[in-house]
Amino acid sequence: ALSKDRQLRFDAAGPSFKVGSLSWPVDAQGRLTAVQPRNADAVASLPFARIARAAMGNDDDPALRSRIAGRAVVLGSSAFPGEAVMSPYGQISGAHWLAMTAGALLAGDVLKPGGLLAHLPLWLLAAVPLGAALLRKRFLNGGVIVAFTVAALLTMLLITIAARLGGGLLIDPVPTMVVGTFLLAAVLAWRLYRETMDGRVW
Repeated sequence: ALSKDRQLRFDAAGPSFKVGSLSWPVDAQGRLTAVQPRNADAVASLPFARIARAAMGNDDDPALRSRIAGRAVVLGSSAFPGEAVMSPYGQISGAHWLAMTAGALLAGDVLKPGGLLAHLPLWLLAAVPLGAALLRKRFLNGGVIVAFTVAALLTMLLITIAARLGGGLLIDPVPTMVVGTFLLAAVLAWRLYRETMDGRVW
């Protein structure tokens, strides 16, 4: 059995998973997002036969010894074609993907899920076109509201990207976009109905 300091523990206060000094923040469902290297070749692949010969003492390989010293080695097989997985780099072996993920976890390269406060700017942006539609001002016609909506959506995406690259914060803009778009469509439909009844179509 593993010693207590090497056992995987869940900290509900975080929430996060912990092993020894390593800690990985997770979301409410216990999921984490590991940051993969920008280059798939950052994790080297070696033939299994070379490692096996050195492990069994059949081949003295100082270069291999120095290359893997102090590193984790993930063993995989290319015999079965179903082992390949799709990734942002294209199709790669499952062992390669596991090795990259393990490396990210050991290095602490994990995005921290954004809480309610981190998502607040997105909801405020979603309220801009919604508020413009509720004002029912002549100068706030359909074209202006559409422009506000597009600008708000693009700003949400920029905030999401900046939070991820700058602070390692994971923000999901999709719920805000979906809810905001649905509410805006409902308000515009109601506004069009009211103004049509009043004989004023914009």
